[in-house]
Order: sequence, then structure tokens, then C-alpha cells
Amino acid sequence: MPRSGTLEKMGLLDPEMRFELEQLRRLRNELVHGINVPSADYLQEATERLTVLINEIERRRDSQ
Repeated sequence: MPRSGTLEKMGLLDPEMRFELEQLRRLRNELVHGINVPSADYLQEATERLTVLINEIERRRDSQ
């Protein structure tokens, strides 16, 4: 998957979406490296936010 900066340059992310994607990336890294283990509810919310972002990126890609 391209980095968020690349997606933004391609017109697939706006700055707000890029910020959200970076937040989710940090969450993933903290979880994988054992820095922070959030609650199951928080992880579910993050999964839902990621799904929304992916759907919007795909929608924008398909409309180009």
C-alpha cells in the first residue's frame, strides 16, 4: 500500500484523511510493538474508521 503522502499527492486523500490514516498507523505500530494495548472497543472503533477510509480511497480512485 502506498504511503499516506503518496495517496495525498495522487488526490486520494485530503489532509484530514491523511491525519486519520497516520493516527491509525501509529496505533498499529504501538500495538504490534507492545507499546500500548488498547481496549477491544477502541480497536473495534479503529477498525471501523479504517474501513471508512479504505472505502473512500477506493471511491476516489475509481472516479479518477
